[in-house]
Amino acid sequence: MKKIKECPFCGAEPMLMKREVGQHEHAASTAYVKCGKCGARSKLFSVWGSNIEEIVEKAINAWSKRNCQCNIKKTKKKKKKIEVLPGVSTEIMDKEDD
Repeated sequence: MKKIKECPFCGAEPMLMKREVGQHEHAASTAYVKCGKCGARSKLFSVWGSNIEEIVEKAINAWSKRNCQCNIKKTKKKKKKIEVLPGVSTEIMDKEDD
């Protein structure tokens, strides 16, 4: 199995999600790759039958295929208070560059 590239959006390690329901030729299988940090995911691939490895490879290839070289910039986040209505404030996450 190929190595899954890091998330192009946040740089986290993604997870291979796969599921098989049923047995042998009556099985339905699905697979996709998902980032556990930001939620980005690949296309969902599915197949009838017992050949889940075929769709696992397709899901990994879809995730790992990059049309550009993404430069992932790590950022620090800090909380910032803003007033949303007079007398009502909330905290939001603000990014700071390294």
